[in-house]
Amino acid sequence: METEWTTVQGTLLIAKHFDKSNATTSPTLRKVKVAAFDLDSTLVNTKSGSLHAKDEADWEWWHDSVPSKLLETYSKGYRIVVLTNQGRLTDPYGNEAPEARLFKSKAEAIFQELHLPIDLYAACANDNYRKPRIGAWEHLVDSVRAGGDEVDLTQSYLVGDAAGRPQDHTDSDRHFTMNAGIGFHTPEEFFLGEPPETLGHKFDPAWYQNRDGKSMKAIASPESGEKLVLVLIGPPGAGKTTYYLRFLQPLGFQRISQFGLGSMRSCMRSAEESISKGKSIVIDDTNSDEATRRKWIAFAKKHESRILAVHFTTHPDLCLHNDAVRAFGGEKMNWEDRPVSPRIPFKMLVAQFQEPQVSEGFDEIIKLDFHWTGTAEELSVWQKYWI
Repeated sequence: METEWTTVQGTLLIAKHFDKSNATTSPTLRKVKVAAFDLDSTLVNTKSGSLHAKDEADWEWWHDSVPSKLLETYSKGYRIVVLTNQGRLTDPYGNEAPEARLFKSKAEAIFQELHLPIDLYAACANDNYRKPRIGAWEHLVDSVRAGGDEVDLTQSYLVGDAAGRPQDHTDSDRHFTMNAGIGFHTPEEFFLGEPPETLGHKFDPAWYQNRDGKSMKAIASPESGEKLVLVLIGPPGAGKTTYYLRFLQPLGFQRISQFGLGSMRSCMRSAEESISKGKSIVIDDTNSDEATRRKWIAFAKKHESRILAVHFTTHPDLCLHNDAVRAFGGEKMNWEDRPVSPRIPFKMLVAQFQEPQVSEGFDEIIKLDFHWTGTAEELSVWQKYWI
């Protein structure tokens, strides 16, 4: 058998391990059953016990039954697929990193021991290919369809350890199957025959859903001739821009955002122009530290304007979810074409956040918790699992 490697959009690494002499296409439509498996802590563990393999030989089967169970599954007519989240295999430009060589060698060693046709999809970045998002699955489904067949969702499933149990690091495997509409099993259920466990969620957007949005309210319209400065405060995904669009823009507030304008100097210049025209303004950025807010407080005093802080108290996990919805949920969810926020800077921002105080110079501080508002179509996207 041979292994062919390809890369899609620089961040999805694909391996196809197959026997070229038996590579044929069916003349009639087939319903393809897919048995998908997570890799680490599902098919294999490291021998060394470290989180990442030290070399291509640093692996062992998760359980002795794994090879025979995979062979049994293949003999029942299933297509064997590995879907794994990996990091460090490609650089920000899509080029393979040095770690990719080790990963490929390790994967090929696993393939050779199994002697089975296998497809492997490795998501290498925080993008739509990474579970629980289903970009890699959609690529698989499209490739099956290109061969004249269709994936049988009713018979397909994923086996993975990220199931939302108390001992699990995440719930991305289980949530992936809920997004894709296929079955789910833990490794203990599938390989060891243990009874199904009660599974939970590490995060579920349904915890925060409020369809009517009654708890969200607009700041009162500025009185005639009043110039008001509103400073929105919160991490990416807290709901600041949506709040502006739904509640503040209709009142005539002008939005000032460094994402669109590029620099603090440009923001100040735009704010000066709006205030000089008698417009009230909204500063739509994270504004997470006192030093940044101090500049806008000084600006408001210079223009004899009232200044209010609107502090969004959205939970950080929900912020990550909302941020991913915006980045990967389609054009209607991302009218500014914003990229997803990198995880490490996001966590640093949350850890170093300085809660706004009236003593800084604000006339008032208003706290707003997140409540869902949007159309039914937008809700169907938001309700999926994205982190």
